[in-house]
Amino acid sequence: MGLSEEELLARDGAPFAAILRRAPAIQLSGALFAGFDGVTPATFDPAVVGELRRRGFRGAISSANLTAVRF
Repeated sequence: MGLSEEELLARDGAPFAAILRRAPAIQLSGALFAGFDGVTPATFDPAVVGELRRRGFRGAISSANLTAVRF
């Protein structure tokens, strides 16, 4: 069992929050997070991308796995 979305963001979100408004790009992994839906890789999870945008990130978002293509 993984952390809830709130627990995950409280525990691991601070380092990312510190750079989100300045970073030109961010790379997401294919990790699965129980706090989001637990089955969709972060790269493809609209909730993960939405959280980045909600926190002020306006740069490019790329996949850590260049073979992970979604059409």
